[in-house]
Formats: sequence, C-alpha cells, structure tokens
Amino acid sequence: MASLVIGDNEYQVPSDLSLDKWLELNKWTSNPIKFVSIGMDMPVVEAAKIPEETLALAAALLVAIMNPDWTPLKTKLWSHPLISFPDLTLGQFIDLETYVSDYNKQMPNMVKVLYDIEDLDDVKLGDVYPSIKSYLAWRTSLYKQFARLFNIDDETGEVIEDNKATKSVGHIWMDITMTLANNDFTKMDYVLGQPIISALNWLAWNKDKQREEMARIKKQKLQSKQR
Repeated sequence: MASLVIGDNEYQVPSDLSLDKWLELNKWTSNPIKFVSIGMDMPVVEAAKIPEETLALAAALLVAIMNPDWTPLKTKLWSHPLISFPDLTLGQFIDLETYVSDYNKQMPNMVKVLYDIEDLDDVKLGDVYPSIKSYLAWRTSLYKQFARLFNIDDETGEVIEDNKATKSVGHIWMDITMTLANNDFTKMDYVLGQPIISALNWLAWNKDKQREEMARIKKQKLQSKQR
C-alpha cells in the first residue's frame, strides 16, 4: 500500500473508502491539498507541505480509489440481494432517477434502493461501485430502448434540443405518474408499484397513439384546405 512520510508521520493511501468518505472527497476535487488531506486522513497543514508533483500523484491515486473499476460485482450485501434491474418498480426507478441527477451527493441512496438496505455504516465503496456502474449502463440501454418516448437522438444519445424539459427531474416524473394514473391522485400508489418496463411500454404505446391521431388531424386539415 502506498504511503507518504511527512516528518515523523506516515500516511497511507487507502485501499477502499467508506461511502461517507467518498461523499466528502467529492466536495474537494478542485482543491488538491484538502482532497489529499481528507483522503489520507492527514491534517491540512501536513498536506500543504507535500511537493506539487507528489501531491498530484497522491490525488491521482485517490481518484483511482474513488472509481474502483477492478472490483467484482456483488450480487448480495449480507442478506440483501441486488435487485434485478428489470424488476424495479416505477417508484423505485423514479427515486433512482432523482439520485442520479445529483450523483456525487446521492450515490449512497442509490445503494439503498438497489440492495433494499438502510444501514450503510459498514459498506465500502468497492462493495457497491460495480453494481452502481452496472445499473447506470442498464439505465442507458433502457433509455435507448425507449428513445422515441423520451425524444432521444439515436446517434448522439441526447435529448433532442427542441424537446428538452425545463422542469426538475421530480416534476417530470410526477407528470408521467399522473398520466399513468389518469390524473387520479388516489391511484398514484398503485401506479408507482407497477414494473418500470410495463409503465414505459404503456407510455410508448400511448404516445405513438397520440402521434397517429395528430397526424390524422393534420392530414384532414390539409385535405380541407385543398378542397
């Protein structure tokens, strides 16, 4: 394990991080001295003594530890299995979308949903990082699968500019939920408990139906003008 000796003190580069430490490090990525101080549990005054090149190397090592791509995916945290992503409910998916939109602050909450676990005190980043990355990859493929529904460009993978929403993530998904509930607030709990795939399939079908209706009306208007 790499370490730094400053005066009479030796500071270790950690092999893994708690989720709280990961959150704290994300706050200081633009401040190398503070970043290394937090990551290696050393006083800021000690970190300030580190030569610039050595400081950059220590920071680079910590960045690698924050993104442990080499760790294997864990399908279970103790008695808590990793959920099968297609089995997510609409409500769980909405929670995850809210957390993804503020990933650097909310990643631990994603873990709580994906493993149905509350106590994260003993959970290390290496335990859950692969499952988070796996979920994000599945999420990307899901959006591509429903590209027409979300107005996503097939080539760029971006939302088409003219259709970009200015609403918050929560507001967007509230609109979607109320559409599924036929604007009946009392049906929200039922709708939120439905599988995300089923919900998106219905939304895609309904949107295609609306497009067909709009095309039919447009055609009728055009024919009327030509008479």
